[in-house]
Order: sequence, then structure tokens, then C-alpha cells
Amino acid sequence: MRKLFKLYTKLSLTTQIIMTIIMVFVSFFVLQLLLNAVFFRNYYVEREIASIESALATLQEELTSLEEDYFHPLYDFSNDVSAYTLILDNSMELIVHEDTDYRLTLRDVETNVIYHAEVDVFLYDFSIDEVLDFTLQEENGSYIVKSLTVNNEFIFSQECVGSCIEIIAQVEDVERPFTLNHLISQTPWVDAELQRLNDGEFTLESYTQPYGYHYVVDDTMVFLHHVNDQYLFTVVQMQDTQNIISIVYAYQNYVYLTAVVIIILWSFRIGTIVSKPIKNIEKIAREIADLNFDVVSNEYHNKESSSLSNSINLIAINLKQTIETINRKNAELVALYDDQTKQSNLKKQLVSSISHELKTPLMIMQVTVQGILDDIIPEKEQKKELENLLDEINKSSLMIQDMLQIYRLEDKENQLDLTPINLSETTKYFVNDFNTTFKNYGLQIQVNIEENVYISGEDKLIKRVLSNFITNAIKYTPEKETITINVYTKNRMSHFEIINSGVFIDKSEIKNIWLPFYRLENTQESKIGSRGSGIGLFLVSEILKAHEYDFDIVNSNDGVMAYFSAPIGDPSH
Repeated sequence: MRKLFKLYTKLSLTTQIIMTIIMVFVSFFVLQLLLNAVFFRNYYVEREIASIESALATLQEELTSLEEDYFHPLYDFSNDVSAYTLILDNSMELIVHEDTDYRLTLRDVETNVIYHAEVDVFLYDFSIDEVLDFTLQEENGSYIVKSLTVNNEFIFSQECVGSCIEIIAQVEDVERPFTLNHLISQTPWVDAELQRLNDGEFTLESYTQPYGYHYVVDDTMVFLHHVNDQYLFTVVQMQDTQNIISIVYAYQNYVYLTAVVIIILWSFRIGTIVSKPIKNIEKIAREIADLNFDVVSNEYHNKESSSLSNSINLIAINLKQTIETINRKNAELVALYDDQTKQSNLKKQLVSSISHELKTPLMIMQVTVQGILDDIIPEKEQKKELENLLDEINKSSLMIQDMLQIYRLEDKENQLDLTPINLSETTKYFVNDFNTTFKNYGLQIQVNIEENVYISGEDKLIKRVLSNFITNAIKYTPEKETITINVYTKNRMSHFEIINSGVFIDKSEIKNIWLPFYRLENTQESKIGSRGSGIGLFLVSEILKAHEYDFDIVNSNDGVMAYFSAPIGDPSH
């Protein structure tokens, strides 16, 4: 031993480190093999018994407070512990109940019709007064639950054969089996242990525990607990410990042998490992000095090189993030400046256009009033001229109101008055309101409105959007063509679409339709009874932007489609 120690001390430091690591690995490997062979099975079994005893003690206490309905506690315990649990009588005989089905009494919330249905016990835990979506299959005068939806999410769905109905129903009553006896009594392991128990192969007094009895046969654990003058009979199938140990042995052989091989191979590089990290870190520092921040130092061979690498990498990351932040802020400033310039130009154009638009009605008003005052307009025509004058005043008033609304939307301090809006009912209202216009001008209307589609928005503004979309559709739809309106939900979004067939917008014009006072050719404004303010679609775009909705007007296969999409609203808020 002394000679070996002297020989060891003469080796280089690198070789000493390698040999020490190899000896530690070999010693730990041999020790673990011994522990696995001698203690693993007993340790595994004792841990399993202790775990199950703790769970059974809680279950025993819960069942003691009950009288008969043991279904839920037994079901939860069996799932959590992967055990088979039965209820036996005082004679160690299996208790058999007549009621072995899981039945529901359902009341259709729309028709108040009562349905009695059977359901798979393992699918869902139903509660009284719960309102759910069901698909029921009729079978021999009764019903079987084929699918269940809770809060628009499928809990389960099975193929429906024959006559099926879909209902929204309230759970009036739930009839559950009292125990799990009928479900697992025919399981081979359980049946075998019941047979052993009834044949008297074991003397239970030899396995007495404070709570009852337990014994282990091969890889099967059996527990008996007293519960309300009955017995809680539990069978747990353990994994074969020999298979576990053999797998651990095989895995450890590969792990430790691979580790030893790796250590030996690395011994040839120990000489260069000491200096190589410093040289690599120096190279990385030069790259960073040349503003190349994508390089990464990966020198983690010891504490010092690891700390230095982390510091270099942190410097590179911080410098890169700082420069990226500066570039991003610059880009945001440029974009903001461009946007503000665009908005400023648009406002100037809007003010100029409105000034131009107001000149005509003001001129008409001035000429009409002057003509009346100077008796140029005959008295019998004055009423008609005054009516025309009133019409021009109303148009100008509408334009001013639209302008005020636009400036209100652009004012960041003004908050939208958001409320739940039933988009389905609001759309139906406008369809009915324009129904006479559709008929008078030979337009076909096709409506596909899903019930109770909600959005969150300011009611009067959303109504302005719907009114404008429908009005524009009437203006641009030729006689005998069809206007289609769709309201539906998809991908957690509420959607409104209006499609007027028989028309097409040129690509050169479609990008300009949101601009104020931009009008397409060949409109049929006489259908609506009067000319609009000219900024309707511009106001619509400002409203939808303020609500942060997705919207556009595009050419479709059959015509032109205007749409907007919004997150589904909560009707309870």
C-alpha cells in the first residue's frame, strides 16, 4: 500500500486527478450495486406500504363519516393510488348492490322536457343544477349521453348511431353506484386475493395493524380496514423489483463505463485546457471590440474561466441590447414622425375638403335667402326653396357632427364607453329597418346570423358602423343583385360581414375608399333618399381603429365584402 502511495505521488497532477476521479466512480458504482442487491426490494416495498397506508388512513376517516355512498372517495382513491378497492361485509363477502348504473335526470332549459339518461361513470363528475350541452342517443326507450360540452369545450364525444338529439339541460338529479364493487370485482388480481381470503389461506391475526390488516404476497399488497361494520378491501399490484433492479444495473453499467472512458479520453487534453480558455476569451473580447456582439464565450472548464466567460457574455448581451434598443427607438421615432406627418396632412386635407364642401351649401343658402329678400323668387316657389335650404343645412350639420366625432375619437383623453353589445340582435334591427328599401329597389337580402354573438364596444358608434356598411352596400348594389350579411363566431372572435354582389372595386380605387370625401363612380345614392356627408367610411375606420378591431373592404368572388372582427364579448359585464 505504501509503495502504491509513493507511486501515486510521483504521477503528474493531471494523472492524479484522472485516477482519483476514476477510483471515485468505481467505488461509488460498486457500493451502489451492493445497496441495490441487498436493500432495494425492502426499501421499495416499505416505501410503497407507507405511502398507501397514509392514503388509506385518510380514506378510512372519510368513509367513516359516510353511511353508504362511498362512490366518490373510492373512485378518487383508486385513480390516485392505482389500486383496486372494494367494500366487504363482516363475513368478508363482496357487497353487491342492485344499482350499478350512473344515471342522470336532465331538464331541457328551453322546453322543460325531462330526460333520463345513462352515462359512462369515468367521463365527468356531474353536479346538481349544473347547466350543460348534451347529445343524447335514444335506445330502447331510454337515452345514453354521447357527448358533453362544458363552457364551449368538449369533455367527451362519441359516435352517435340512430336517433340523436342535442339539448342544453340542467342536471336535476344524479344517481351513482354506491361502490366500485361492480366495476372491479372481476379483475383477476382482486378475484384471486378474495379467493385466498375466503379460503383461509392467511391467518389475519398474524398481519394485524392498528388500522386493520395488511400482507404482501409476491408482488401484490393487500390491505383490510374497518369502516362502519364493514371492511375496506384494497389490492395494489407492485412492479417486479427484480426487473427494476436489472434495468438499473444495465443503465448504471453504461453510465459508469461511459464516464470512465470519457475521463480517460479527456486526460490527453488536460495540458491545453488550462491555457485555452484564456486565449478564447481574449479572442471573443477582440470581436466585441470590433462591434460583433453575436459571439459567445463558452469557456466553463473551471470557476475562474466560467466567471470570466459569463462576464464577457453579459457585456456583449448588454451592449447588443442597448444598441438594438437605440435602433428600435429611432425606428419608432421615425415611424411616429411619419405617422404624425401623415395624420397632420390628412387633417389638413380633411379641413380643406370640408371647407370646400361647406362652400356650396353656404352659397346656396346665401343665394336663396337673398333671392327671397329681394323678391326675385316668386312667393309660390319660396316654400320649395326653403325646403331645399333646410336640406342643405341638415347635410352641413351632419358633416359637422361627423367631424366632431372624428376629433373625439382622436383625443386620447376621451375613453370609449364600452358595454356588451349583442351584435346578432343589433344587425337584425338594421336589416328590418332597411327591409323596405331592399324591396323597393329590387335587392335580394340573404341573412346568416348566429344567435347571441357578443362584442364589447360603444353602442352608438357600432350602430353607426353597421348603418354605414349597409347603406353603402345598398348604394353600390345593382338592381336584382343580392346583399349577404353574416354574423358568426370563429376562433374566439366575433365576425360581421356584408357582401354586395354584382360589383367590383378596381385595385387602384380600393386603397382610397377610407379617405374622406372619396366617392366611387356609379353610386345610386337616390336609394337612400339623400347624399351623405362624404366622410362616412373615414369615420367608420376611425371608430374601428379606436375599438382596435380588425376591418377592411375587399373584393370577394361574388362582389365586394366589408367586414370587421372583434374579440367575443362577455354579456355579463
